[in-house]
Amino acid sequence: MNANSLQKIAVIILTVSVLLAACTPSGGQKATIDMDPLYTGTWHLVAYGNDDGISIVTPGLRTYISFQEDGNLSGNAGCNNFFGTFDAKKDGSFSVGEPLGSTLMFCEPFMDEESAFLAALQSAEGLVFNEVEQLVVRFSDSADGYDFMLLVNQTNVPLVGTGWVLDSLVSPDGEIAIPPTSAPLLNFSEDGRLSGSGGCNRIMSGYTIEGNTISINEFASSMMYCDGLMDLEDRFTAGLEQVSRFEINGDRLVLSDVAFSNVLTFFAAEMMLTETQWQLLVFNGEGIPEELMVTLTLSSDDNDREGIVFGSTGCNRFSGTYTMDEDRLNINVLVVTVIMCDFGMETETAFLEALRDQLTYQIEFNRLVLVSENNALIFVGETPSLAGLWRVSTLGDPQNPVEMTFDQTILAEFSIEDGANTGLITGMTPCQDYVARYFVDRDLLTTDMQEMSDLGQCQDGSVLDSEYFEALQKAETFEFHRGGLLLRDAEGNQVLEFRQQ
Repeated sequence: MNANSLQKIAVIILTVSVLLAACTPSGGQKATIDMDPLYTGTWHLVAYGNDDGISIVTPGLRTYISFQEDGNLSGNAGCNNFFGTFDAKKDGSFSVGEPLGSTLMFCEPFMDEESAFLAALQSAEGLVFNEVEQLVVRFSDSADGYDFMLLVNQTNVPLVGTGWVLDSLVSPDGEIAIPPTSAPLLNFSEDGRLSGSGGCNRIMSGYTIEGNTISINEFASSMMYCDGLMDLEDRFTAGLEQVSRFEINGDRLVLSDVAFSNVLTFFAAEMMLTETQWQLLVFNGEGIPEELMVTLTLSSDDNDREGIVFGSTGCNRFSGTYTMDEDRLNINVLVVTVIMCDFGMETETAFLEALRDQLTYQIEFNRLVLVSENNALIFVGETPSLAGLWRVSTLGDPQNPVEMTFDQTILAEFSIEDGANTGLITGMTPCQDYVARYFVDRDLLTTDMQEMSDLGQCQDGSVLDSEYFEALQKAETFEFHRGGLLLRDAEGNQVLEFRQQ
């Protein structure tokens, strides 16, 4: 771990230590803690720590807790769902009732982490919220010498009025594959009605909820037949009839049965036409090959009716402008790179020609349909994500950036799984390969350098390398702007700008 990494960790530890001290009796008085944030959303584990530093948890680990004001808690420890009781007081004392109950599944990657987390939680002794509203839980039982865990909050979207798209379905025969363009959809209304799509037919029912329990009535549906989708639809409606409990974890809805086993998992998806990356999956009834990433993004600073457009044809990058008028969309492609690829050039030509047509658009949940006289294109949308391979385009102050030549490429590949708060950065500078862990908390970013290896290409290292790693460690917030990724320091100054590679 380098000096910059230790310096940033020391700041975090100092903040935690000061806040923990604020909860210690002094002069016969105790500080009081507002407990309201504890009961809002779900709390996701991102790091463990002690006086020497913090360690970001394994990327991809999804460990979270939901606290209820009645003293009940529930969550997932990385593999199994767990549940129990707790006692939290305004003086910062905190304990978990014994024993915690859980499901009994086995998951190869995370069983050790799960055992460590449950042991630490069971031995919890106190809690506090730090200055950026993260939750710090002190505990006593850790074989690795840690004495607190750090959790970040995800505000839960409401059950009612949200567009839910099926992400996973577990049947008695195992998990069922969900086709993105035909994924079942659900919408819960305030009057107790449930409507949506089973993948082929429109479905409707009624539901009642009490606390976290849910009861869904028998379904009525239209009577269409869709080749290849009827088995999915039957299993989906059968799964809905099994569920008796729901839990919302950020933008995820989990429906489980009486044994607390997950049956259906959904994600919230109500995409806007602009500031969404749309990936083309079906072109005139034909699926786009998985190896072709054909995308379209519209972006505007002030006026959603016009702005810039950019994306990928699967081989080349393109950019231009767009205008909107009610449900009509006009795209003017101005620039296309001129790379020749061994595969996908026919798709590229047809896609660019289709964008020049007079288009109408329709959005349902996370799907965009563009239709013209000659073509029909179906896209699936996703909000901008850190995930992907990025190249540094600007290092330092954009008004006076660090000088970078063409051959001084710096790459950073951010990987993070859906629903996770921790990820991995693997990259390369002119002199070194490097690996770092990171976690995100809304627009906050914290990195923890794990490993560097010299490529043997620089005699005495590189000043550029040092300035890049220093900027990466300074970064505390991130934002997406017109297809780029901007990292800023604690004062809001831009320290790095990336472009998708």
